[in-house]
This record gives sequence, structure tokens and C-alpha cells, in this order.
Amino acid sequence: MLIWVLLDNPSRKFYETLGGALVGEKSVTVGETTVVEVAYGWIQTKF
Repeated sequence: MLIWVLLDNPSRKFYETLGGALVGEKSVTVGETTVVEVAYGWIQTKF
């Protein structure tokens, strides 16, 4: 599983506590604003 979160989001540590590994980073432009997103990934998930 992979999710993208804004780098400046203070709540992104939540995904790290769930075992997410930082696996990527990209810049995204929305209108005239550019923000950085980071990706957290999990190899196995349990539901």
C-alpha cells in the first residue's frame, strides 16, 4: 500500500507509527502554489 502526504503536514508522523516507510518525494503544483508530497509505503497490511 502507498499513500502520499504533504511534507508540511504535522500529522504525517501518524503513518510512521503505523510502520510506514518513507519511499518517495515529489513536488506538485496546484494553481500557482507548489507543495512537496512524501510517500509512505507498506509491504504487508493487516485488516
